[in-house]
Amino acid sequence: MPHHVATVFSRLPAIAVSCLAWAGLVAADPTGEFIIELPDSLIVQDLTGGKDAKPVDRREDWRLAVTVRGGKADPTAWGMSPADPELEQWGTVESAQVGADSATFAVKLTIRPTQGTKRARRRATFGSDVFIGGTATWTVRLKRDPAGETWSGTWQVQSKTADSPDYREALEQSWATSGSAAPGSKYHGISDRIRCHLATATGEGRATAVVKPALPAAKEPAAEEHPRLFFRKADLPAVRQRAATPEGKAILATVQELLDNEMKYGFAFHQPAAGHSMYGPWGAGHALMYALTGEKRYAEQAQRTTGGAMICVYPQGNGWRHPYNIIGTAIAYDLCYDAWPVEFRNYVWSYLYQNLRDFALVNDEHDYFLTRVRYGFGNDQGNWGVRGEWDTGAVKDRSAGAIAALAIQNDPTPAVMPPPFDQIPVIEPPSELVLAPGTPVMPFTDNHMPTHWLINGPFVRSQTVDPVASLGGLGKFLPYDGQEVEHLGVRLAFRRYLAKAGDASEGIARDEVVDPSARDARGPRIYPRDCARFWLGGTHGGYYPGIELWRKVREEQGKSPGLDIIMFTVINNEAERVVQAQPNWGWQSQGVRMWINGREVKDGDLVRLRPGLYPLMCLTPITGGYSNQAPHLTEYTEADRAVDAARVTATKAAFADGGEVRYLRELLARAVRRYVNDRIGPEAAGGWQSDVHDTLLPFLAVWKLTLGQDLAAGTGLDQLVPMAIRHRQLWDAGNAAEMVTQSLAFMPERWRGPARWMIDREGWAVSQPYQAVSLLASLPPSFTPQDPAGLVTLASLDKGQHLAEFSNGFAGKDAFLVAITGAGPMGSATGFGDVMLFGKQRTWFRPHGYGFGYGDWFGANHLFCPEIMPTGPGKILFSDLKKDGSGSVSFAMESFARGHWNVPNSAVKHTESPEGPKNVNWNNTGPMPGVRMIRAIAVDYSGVSGAPCVVAICDRVSGLNADMQKTWRTDLTPVSNVYEAFDNKRFAVVKARPNHGGAPNPSNLQITFPVPVGLEMKHSTYFTGGPVVGVVMQLHLDRKLTDREAGTVGRDVSSADSAASGRKAAKKKNAGDDLSGDGLDDIAGELDKQFKKEELRDRNDDAYFLAIITIQDGKPPAVTTLPGEKRPNAVIGERTFIFDGEKLIIP
Repeated sequence: MPHHVATVFSRLPAIAVSCLAWAGLVAADPTGEFIIELPDSLIVQDLTGGKDAKPVDRREDWRLAVTVRGGKADPTAWGMSPADPELEQWGTVESAQVGADSATFAVKLTIRPTQGTKRARRRATFGSDVFIGGTATWTVRLKRDPAGETWSGTWQVQSKTADSPDYREALEQSWATSGSAAPGSKYHGISDRIRCHLATATGEGRATAVVKPALPAAKEPAAEEHPRLFFRKADLPAVRQRAATPEGKAILATVQELLDNEMKYGFAFHQPAAGHSMYGPWGAGHALMYALTGEKRYAEQAQRTTGGAMICVYPQGNGWRHPYNIIGTAIAYDLCYDAWPVEFRNYVWSYLYQNLRDFALVNDEHDYFLTRVRYGFGNDQGNWGVRGEWDTGAVKDRSAGAIAALAIQNDPTPAVMPPPFDQIPVIEPPSELVLAPGTPVMPFTDNHMPTHWLINGPFVRSQTVDPVASLGGLGKFLPYDGQEVEHLGVRLAFRRYLAKAGDASEGIARDEVVDPSARDARGPRIYPRDCARFWLGGTHGGYYPGIELWRKVREEQGKSPGLDIIMFTVINNEAERVVQAQPNWGWQSQGVRMWINGREVKDGDLVRLRPGLYPLMCLTPITGGYSNQAPHLTEYTEADRAVDAARVTATKAAFADGGEVRYLRELLARAVRRYVNDRIGPEAAGGWQSDVHDTLLPFLAVWKLTLGQDLAAGTGLDQLVPMAIRHRQLWDAGNAAEMVTQSLAFMPERWRGPARWMIDREGWAVSQPYQAVSLLASLPPSFTPQDPAGLVTLASLDKGQHLAEFSNGFAGKDAFLVAITGAGPMGSATGFGDVMLFGKQRTWFRPHGYGFGYGDWFGANHLFCPEIMPTGPGKILFSDLKKDGSGSVSFAMESFARGHWNVPNSAVKHTESPEGPKNVNWNNTGPMPGVRMIRAIAVDYSGVSGAPCVVAICDRVSGLNADMQKTWRTDLTPVSNVYEAFDNKRFAVVKARPNHGGAPNPSNLQITFPVPVGLEMKHSTYFTGGPVVGVVMQLHLDRKLTDREAGTVGRDVSSADSAASGRKAAKKKNAGDDLSGDGLDDIAGELDKQFKKEELRDRNDDAYFLAIITIQDGKPPAVTTLPGEKRPNAVIGERTFIFDGEKLIIP
């Protein structure tokens, strides 16, 4: 492979990790990390295609990071582009001159190729486009600004593309994986998907920089030092003491219950079974018990459980299980290092390394250990894609990868130099071999499992080590067709078996045998999912004794038992050859044992075979799911040995002193820490979608406890405990509890008391066994509860997320929590105005995403126009936060683009990029100057209105004319099966559904809309997966008729009653539905008289929506308006709200 394609990182200097969140330095000595912003300094060239008749150059912003210590620059530099956040780019500082007030750096980076690049402007193959990089050298000259906190200057760049016909061919070969079988296959079609490349060009521009403190030197783990994650070996006595405290016993009791349920029920989607496919987290639980007790049985069970992670059925889907398996497997590896067999340790090492490298480099083309070809690990393609800097899935993967890197760093690699050819041991064929009639004899087939076997089973794995000991033992006898052996009181017979063949391009079993010379053919294999029947016997048609045995054991154990089968055939080796045994390699397989003429061989063993007949026996675990077993032999030549020897030599150089893994560790950590800095926010209020906390927080804990570097200090995570306490009211309060317990390792001491207060109410929040390891390692010696009242503010505003939260106390789900996002620079523009409301033991307005800021423009709880989308962050106009949790805030959004859907009612959701929203079905047709949206909210907990919680929301829309629909949307979920009819355009009343297992919930919510006139209220329902339904309520102004309506319905736009007059449908009212008393229509009429249609808009064609929301037990208070006041206003009891054009005033 050409040097510019392969990436070989030889011995790197110790890499110091720098935090990206502290304030700039003002000291004369510029020691720290220079974060250098280089606008428009990466020159990318779009290639011809589509509307581009010739290549088009365009520029991207770039960011460099260079660490300086004592006036000298570290040799390692980093770079990244917000336009393509998949990769941190590694490079070197070619030269540096650093003084007290000036600095000059020359930095050279290798810009790596990327599949699925976000750079591609023309994305004909959405999600799989290819960018080809090259090299770029920046020369940056900076001077300290007078204030001393920032630097500014100039940059110059010289870039050179790596794109060439030879390079493309090299990518085709190196990106071919086991999925396409043959090296050099055109399976990937790289050349057909190249959309852009780094330009060969020069440029210059202005640069700015800040200098941020560098962390202290890391306490690197020594070679083969284990345990090392969370605690070291010397810390074990203290950890065991913590486990013996009342807190430790409570934590371990939960862990033991989770492990017992695994042993009793296995892994399934529903409790009490262990989480489906969550082998790693449960394996870590068994490993913890081994560390605490020293009992080998726990380590052995950890090995059995963790083994499932490597062939995980659902590496990505059903809850993003893969990162949890990585973390759990890394912890189990660390805690059981001295107890696991070397072969299994190497297997796990390879699994962790492959995944962390894929997570770090995304589309990496280099594979030091041939792990993809040898092991076929679940998720063998590594990263599932990084959709943006805000991508929580990528953060979870990268957090897990960094933990894996720390687990295996400085441990011996499984790279073993093959012996010289003249020293390879010989296995002679048997001198006299008498085969019974029906014994299969197969010609030697290179790299493919024989197709004809005698097979027997199933044998229950937990009941015997050698199921055929009575016949002479594994590998020591010649079975014959029909020979029986007794197992657990059932007699099982050897029977003829014809293995099926498969084609990797389809991924399914096929009846016909595929020609082994075919490019994508992988040959025969044992494929349990093809039909479970041959788990139970030796034929496809089923084998009753095996079925009987399986049913018997399943009933006794309460779950399906682990099963093995024995396979036997005879190989006719026609010529002398050296072969490599591969009982597992080449397939998604583990645990298969192989004997050649009575001698056991393991994966990678080299043996020389003479001409003759060789009995071949295998003990094959049937692991189920999507696993595959195909024990086979592969011919091995001197040329193969030369290639392997060169690979081992290169590997040992790259991994010396942990250099390769330490580099990848740093790369992963930088990306995760940037997410903390850019997305979590100063109040820790955002960026928590997709349960990112239960991988991100363990990463931060491991980093501090292993390396002694606190990456959370000085970031918004200092406010994690107050945020979690406020979020006890949320529908996912369990997540808030987990945030508290999983952050103990780096929690500021001032928050430990309130944290314990919350733990005493919510529990230790151990839902997966691996979480207990961090807890026991972090339990403080003195941990007493402290009431958060007076310490935790009830109302808060995160200025990074633009997330305002209003809570009325710490009563958990009995209290109220109201939140609104203004879509700040750390959030997503499409979440602008999203609202959630909790209280009285239920969710009233459903949040689109935990922590907000990532809403779908067409699915959030806000006002939107279907023909436009926001393209940039909003701004805060006003805020007033009260001590009792009440307050008000207003936000504005002023950047919009117009567009339309290509496919009506498309279910495909959009993603975002720095250029604005993108979707395969959304066409952005240009900016919308002059459009402005303001959303103001006021929350009142005083009670003077007659309701314990009053929320006023006012929206003002400018720049949209009357032919553009405006829709006020909220998601009310879940409600009762029998929900109220929204039969009045001014009101909606929703009753709380009954509490689960408790007394009926007497509370209800009423929404009143004093303005605008001409609203059309609609609602729809959707299935929530349980006995309740979700309800979406939409109020339309200037609604466009559907094609069906347009020809049949007249629209009287002058009517003050409704924009849908003539379409009123009779709705059945249930007794008790009208909780607001008599006279709804009379009140609506009075409101209509005050806010006339012609007064709805001012001369700038602004439109206003005012919603008054009250939650109470029983009858809601009346909502009226101020006589003569033309501005949107409402009066509820003694409380008045007036919108002054920018904010809600509370006189």
